[in-house]
Amino acid sequence: GGGTARSQAVINIDDSSCDGDSSTDELLHKTPMFKAARKRPAPLKSSEDGDDLAFGAGWSDDMMTPRAPSPSSSALAPPSSNKKRRQVPTPAIPAMTPALVREIGGKLYPDLTHQFIVALTSHARNLRCNAYSKGAFDGAVRSVVALGLFLRPLRSPEAAKRLKGVGGQYYEVLTKSVKGAGKNKKAFQPAVNKFSSVAAAGLVALLELEAADPPSLGSFSMESLLGKINDLLDPRCNANLNQRVEYYLDANNIDPGWLQIKKLISSNASIDLDLPFIKERKRKDACPSGRMYELTDTGRAMAKRLKLYARTLVESGPLRQLPDTTVDEEFGMVTMSMDFREGGGGGKSLHRYCDELDSRGVPYVVRELKVADYIFFIGDKLAPILIERKTAEDVASSLHDGRWERQQRNMRKAQFVLGGGPARRCQICYIIEGDPSKRTVHGGNVGRRNWSQSVDDVENAIGTLPSLGFSVMRSKGHLHTVTILARIVSDVSWRANNRSIDAHFNYAQFMTRVKHVSEEMGDPPSDPQHQNPAPPIVVENRRTAASSSHASASAAASSGVAAASRDKSDADDDDDIEMEGSAEKNSSRN
Repeated sequence: GGGTARSQAVINIDDSSCDGDSSTDELLHKTPMFKAARKRPAPLKSSEDGDDLAFGAGWSDDMMTPRAPSPSSSALAPPSSNKKRRQVPTPAIPAMTPALVREIGGKLYPDLTHQFIVALTSHARNLRCNAYSKGAFDGAVRSVVALGLFLRPLRSPEAAKRLKGVGGQYYEVLTKSVKGAGKNKKAFQPAVNKFSSVAAAGLVALLELEAADPPSLGSFSMESLLGKINDLLDPRCNANLNQRVEYYLDANNIDPGWLQIKKLISSNASIDLDLPFIKERKRKDACPSGRMYELTDTGRAMAKRLKLYARTLVESGPLRQLPDTTVDEEFGMVTMSMDFREGGGGGKSLHRYCDELDSRGVPYVVRELKVADYIFFIGDKLAPILIERKTAEDVASSLHDGRWERQQRNMRKAQFVLGGGPARRCQICYIIEGDPSKRTVHGGNVGRRNWSQSVDDVENAIGTLPSLGFSVMRSKGHLHTVTILARIVSDVSWRANNRSIDAHFNYAQFMTRVKHVSEEMGDPPSDPQHQNPAPPIVVENRRTAASSSHASASAAASSGVAAASRDKSDADDDDDIEMEGSAEKNSSRN
């Protein structure tokens, strides 16, 4: 924990780290051996505004020195590793606090879910008039059901098309609905306790009918259901079921609204939900329509969640953030903030990274960052860790346009602020994603031919990073990268719980200090102790280690053979010298 030895600066990530959820079932720090080994530092000094904290004040000598590998090894997990892990509330800061979200900066996005529902409902009405569009019509209705029962904000068409049941075939419709709203118009949202889809309104309608008439045993006629649905639908969404009951019973009439109810009755609606939600019973003597409807247990649970969700309007927020209300205790009160341009932005791979973070339950929020691609909050204070992620093409592009050195200078200035001044107890790291040799184009250059960056140029630039003060972790793809980030969040939480990490500044204080730091603080380090730093986490690649040991053995064998050859040649030379001396002696005698 307090050692000063430097670990290997460039490491590779094990292929097995991307298989499934990489988080462990028990935290390493919970085991007695690590509790006893870890020395508990004195409580950190805090300040309300942080202005009285001079550089170096309050920083302990062994806070940011490399320590043993982070708690990610399953070898030390106790036998009860299959036990369900305890959940704690999602970190409120910065992921859920609007004040700090605005402080970090960046655009806030409205919830577009209801805008998408209205657009797809209108699109379905147009599709039902052509026989060749029946499949597309059914898909559009299915998408409306999936969106109507989705209880999280969708702030972009890219996020909506990744939802199971929607798909990318309606991406153009979703995009046009956003552009049609205009910059000065607000995205459509139904009024409080109102709905934009018949599917959501139908479930809540049956729930309210149950509450109003308990003796009915949960079965209600089609007539009463239609009336209640119309009461719950927002009239602006143009989805009301205003026709007579006979219209919806006629097989020749295809109504996108009533078809949503049929989707909830079916158990094969290609939606990631535990359908059916509604049971339909035919009773000719019960009502004029002869149709009775009731909620299933799963439908009743969904209806309760929908009713609760409709009580408040969704405010504008970050493009993506962890939607869960609880997280695993492994992540504690740590939240990772990632730059909105990561992965090429929302139009490219950003949502792919966010989906993986969602599946792993990592607390994160997407904002516009001025320095680095990933920063980590402990409560509302910044942890002294800055991560920059680059693919092989990104490295080539940065070398071409000059961003490579400029970004490094900015990160070193930020390191000076977060790391306590000249001590620089802040880890700055590059995650290099992908193999440059596999991203070449015609002519052998990486990324694009006009960038004029060969594989050797890119590898040499990466290889010089440790001497410039950066640690490097290599990743083969986005799954590896998400695994690394999840482990870093877990590691920061572990160190925060053990009070072995210094976090003094909130984001506003951090950026103010970075702006006032002199340019010379961004120069490459000349002190050897600030070169070749250890990465935030240590992940050993067994394959690489085996190949390294094999290479070492081969090298040792080769050196042994070479030494034997040298000894043999030296012996031969000695024999030649001895023979020459004997010849000289014989000639002198003669």
